[in-house]
Parts: sequence; structure tokens; C-alpha cells
Amino acid sequence: MKQQDSHEALTFILDNLHVELNTNAEKVDYKEEGPKFAILAFKEHITRESSFMWSLFGGQLESKLICTSCNNASTTFDHFTSLSLEIPTQPSDIYQVLNSFTNNSDILEWNCDNWENVSHSSRTFRISKLPRVLILHLKRFIFNMNGDRRKIRTSISYPLLDLDMSPYVAEEIPDMCCQYDLFAISNHIGELNSGHYTSYVQHGGDWYHCNDSSTKKANVSDLINSGTYILFYKRKDIAFL
Repeated sequence: MKQQDSHEALTFILDNLHVELNTNAEKVDYKEEGPKFAILAFKEHITRESSFMWSLFGGQLESKLICTSCNNASTTFDHFTSLSLEIPTQPSDIYQVLNSFTNNSDILEWNCDNWENVSHSSRTFRISKLPRVLILHLKRFIFNMNGDRRKIRTSISYPLLDLDMSPYVAEEIPDMCCQYDLFAISNHIGELNSGHYTSYVQHGGDWYHCNDSSTKKANVSDLINSGTYILFYKRKDIAFL
């Protein structure tokens, strides 16, 4: 009766399909210092990690630490197939969730090169490579050291068409399509330790609710609810899906 997690299952499937389809798996060329520019970082990445899965779901996240004393900055790059987003207090829509994710207000300890002792820094995230299929995972389950274990049931609105990701894209990236349309949703119904997963899927211009072996047409008004867990968006400049 142990509850599984649809995002963990999705990540496991995508990772393993990528491993099996990776055409550059043997081309390992890691360097001590990572690339300082986003385009170079992604080019280096695909020399080692190149598959049909990455061509669909692969994106790149730029993390920047800025020293609060001298504004010295350090930039690193991570690659993702989905973005896991903390849900802020009283969010109104997916844009507020994305703003909270990219404009991290935490002050971190950091060994800035300009200071002998540990200094402090702020951190921001920007997307330096948008995937063709964007997966947004809403972190509804809370587990922390204070014993807080609960599910966040806040309903978060999101656009079905024309999700605009341009505010979250790194400035140095050349022009790219930043508009996305929703085509599928994974929902969680139930409690923290028990529940059930269903999905909404778009087909032929209509939306359908898939619940185990049952599939029926859904109303658009049903899509936004307190159980929305994973959102699947396709970039508007791609012709499939």
C-alpha cells in the first residue's frame, strides 16, 4: 500500500530512455573548470549526452551567485528534463511560482575570490536553454527537519495557451521561441501518504480525463484544481504532439 510518486516515475523513465538512446555515451571529456558561457555549456553537454529524449525534454539552467559585498559573480550550468518548483505562500498563478523559483532571495555563504574569509551571496536562476517540451513539477509534498509533513492543496492557475517563459530566460541567449501551450497534466488526489494519480490529456482540440481504465471528455474548467501536480507544455514552434 506504499504510495509511489508520478514525478519520480517520470524522471526514472526519461533518464533510463536517455541512457539507452545516448549516442555519445562513450565521449567523456570532463574539465576541471566548467564553461563560463551558456551556449558553450550546452554544446559541451551534448557532446556527452545526446539522445532523442534530450532533444525533446533537455533544457539548461543557469545559476548565478552574486557576492553581497563586492558584486563578484560566479555562474554554473545544470541540465534538466523537468523543473521542480517550490510553491510560495499564497501563490496566485504559475508566473508567481516561477518568479519565486528564479529570483531566489536566500542569502548563502560563499568563498568569494575577492575575500579571504567566507562572504555571503544571493542566488538567481535563469533558463539558458529552453526545451521543446517543458515539464513543470509543483512540489506539493512537504517534508522537513521540523517534522512538518503535509500536502499543499493550493490551487494555482496557469494558461492553457501562450505560457510566456521569456522573463525567465538568460539575457545572453539569442532569440528563441518562449511561448508554450499545455497538452497534458498529472494530478494527485488524496493525502500525503495515500492517494491516486489521474491525468488530463489534450487530443484533437478536446481535453480528456484519464483515470485508470476510464477515459471521458473533460471540461476546461476542471483542469485547474488543488491536485495539479505536473504540467506538460510544448513549445509553439514545434509541429508535433
